[in-house]
Amino acid sequence: MENKNLPIKFFQKRQKDEMGTEAGGGQTIPKWASQGQLREKSEYIKTVLAEVSTSLAEKVKKNNYIPSVVKLKVNGDALAKTYRKEIGNLFNVGKLNIIGVSGEDEVLIKIDNENDLKGILKKFSSVNFELPNYTHQIGISAINNIEEFKPQIDIEEEDEEQVYKVKLFNYGNADLNNILIRSFEKYCRDNNIEFEKAEYSDELNIFRISKVTTDDFDELRDFDGIQLITEMPTYSLTLDELTEENVIEIKQPKEGANYPVVGVLDTGISNIPHLIPWLHNKSFTKYHEDYINKGHGTFVAGVLLYGDNLEGKDYTGFEGCKLFEAIVMPDLSKQKIFEDELIENIREAITDHNEIKIWNLSLGTDREADLYEFSDFAKALDEIQEENNVLICKSAGNCNNFRINAPKSRIAKSADTVRGLVVGSIAHDKLATDYAEKNNSSPFSRIGPGPSNLIKPDVVHFGGNAGLDNTNKLVINPVKSFSSDGSLAKQVGTSFSTPRIAAITAGVHSMLSEEFNPLLLKALVIHSAKYPEEMRMTIAEKIDAAG
Repeated sequence: MENKNLPIKFFQKRQKDEMGTEAGGGQTIPKWASQGQLREKSEYIKTVLAEVSTSLAEKVKKNNYIPSVVKLKVNGDALAKTYRKEIGNLFNVGKLNIIGVSGEDEVLIKIDNENDLKGILKKFSSVNFELPNYTHQIGISAINNIEEFKPQIDIEEEDEEQVYKVKLFNYGNADLNNILIRSFEKYCRDNNIEFEKAEYSDELNIFRISKVTTDDFDELRDFDGIQLITEMPTYSLTLDELTEENVIEIKQPKEGANYPVVGVLDTGISNIPHLIPWLHNKSFTKYHEDYINKGHGTFVAGVLLYGDNLEGKDYTGFEGCKLFEAIVMPDLSKQKIFEDELIENIREAITDHNEIKIWNLSLGTDREADLYEFSDFAKALDEIQEENNVLICKSAGNCNNFRINAPKSRIAKSADTVRGLVVGSIAHDKLATDYAEKNNSSPFSRIGPGPSNLIKPDVVHFGGNAGLDNTNKLVINPVKSFSSDGSLAKQVGTSFSTPRIAAITAGVHSMLSEEFNPLLLKALVIHSAKYPEEMRMTIAEKIDAAG
């Protein structure tokens, strides 16, 4: 073989090579990432961080080791997750320092201590402004503003008798979270503020507080670690029933038949002739009988068990189920219930009876879900479902906007549960005063999307119709069920479309001879659904209205 001189060549990456990778690298610098602004932005960010350094030093002198949090306002062109990663690369120092987002374009960064801050400042000081690498150019250009985080205060009027909800940061570190919780509890004790840890989910650090003075509020605004202060949400029910004599035949369970069990998380189920044969031998309640009004829960249970019979239609093909009564809400004319209490009741009912796999929850709030952040209630429901391997059929929520000729509200908070099967309402019929055509979204049924464009509701069923007459008076076209005294009752709402889906879900589960799988069951129900022929709208509108 002829000798050839084949010298070894040494290749070394240049700094500018980090800026672009051919075919598949995808690191093309976008137009908004202007190299000319890097120096100015970098110096501005370092100036703000220097102020944080002073704050950290002062806190240590007071034995305050709660991390500081800064809020970044992100360029509207840089909202993609790929760009957010480069922001993280600037602030993550050996660990993840991004602890969340606020709205569509704000990123929250924790800074544990001065060493953490020095590491971050070192990254900004190492920028080569002539040949910046990809992370520096994208990450710095993406930041429009930076400031120390101040708690979000969402309170209409300060009142010492009001119960408030305080949401603390989750730093993604158990030790830091415990430091914050102990510091907050000590602050409350020192200032005679009544407090109690609210159990939403493991990832949420939420307290309910009361006896808060105006001076206390001024100090709370400066308390490190508070993310949000708002009134503790309360819940209400509307059940303006139209009643008439009941002529529906009583169904009896077939001897020897094995019926599925559905848990009804509601106000209770009355011992009326039509429902007594189907009541489970166990039940759950958190309230004395003097503080219970079973009207709403009885109506829900009636639709679940007799929905087809009452309407004379084969809506679900459901033969029956055992009804597990879980009283999680009191008579609201006698006792108020706060959000954390309702969640605690739901958690206890399901955890203590997690052999029951299908649950109906036709309760909720009139507060609209956020476009970007999932509600605390939804996070709690998701954790409860995951821990107990159950499926909750959840109502999408009602709105009255049609009464003032306004667009529909989006799904209610709690209906943004990811794991739950969320149910909207469509019209079963159309009268002269009704606003919705038959088989179209009911005027009162809330629509999607949920946070992060989550498709909600998942499915719909018949919950009634409504409209206004020529005197602007509300006229409903209701669905039928039972009142608490056993008479026939009529009402509209997503509360009453939801039990039809719970019935279908329980029926499908009873036919599957395998271990309970909530994701499979949810998928089967959604996959079997179809849009009615009468629903003539764009596919995007169908998804928002019906899933």
